Amino acid sequence: MIYFDFSKAGVSLERLEKCFETYCNVVLYLFIKDYASFYYDNFEEKCCIWLKEPRYIKS
Repeated sequence: MIYFDFSKAGVSLERLEKCFETYCNVVLYLFIKDYASFYYDNFEEKCCIWLKEPRYIKS
């Protein structure tokens, strides 16, 4: 379990949630790209159906 204390972040909760969601999506996307070959066939294709390439990641 990871606990983040954002009580002193200085931004709105909505903005903080959006930024955190974006961060998590980037981490997941990069993990899938790097480690897909270690999993079953078509792992990347199946996982990336719902996970689009973030626009700020250079391929």
